[in-house]
Amino acid sequence: MVKKGYLLTLEAIIAVVILFLFIYSIMFVGGRINENEKVKERMDFVLKEVSLNNVYRECVGLNKTGSIKEDIVDCGLKDFIDSNLEGYSYDLCIEFCEINVDKNVYVSSVFISAVLDRKIGKEIYLYVWE
Repeated sequence: MVKKGYLLTLEAIIAVVILFLFIYSIMFVGGRINENEKVKERMDFVLKEVSLNNVYRECVGLNKTGSIKEDIVDCGLKDFIDSNLEGYSYDLCIEFCEINVDKNVYVSSVFISAVLDRKIGKEIYLYVWE
């Protein structure tokens, strides 16, 4: 009789531990997905504003290919991106640039076709990491 009681108690404790592990794993994975979605929303907002704002579009259109992070200071685009991606590091590139980071890198792009009187035809990539 005593052995049966110990086994039932042990079984209940194991069931509770498994339940807590299951709940913890769901909370951890769910939190990570939300962080990814937050970064993606911020990136999409920044790129949408770049594609809709004539000043930003022209600023980007005047640059060469590769990283243009230092070239966008004068038109205010760097301050706009810094304020919207606060807490994240980023690089803004035309066509392709190499990112040497050992972290998760989120990438989003938009194609800029023209500014009122001039064709641009460049694809802008925004690379973001923590």
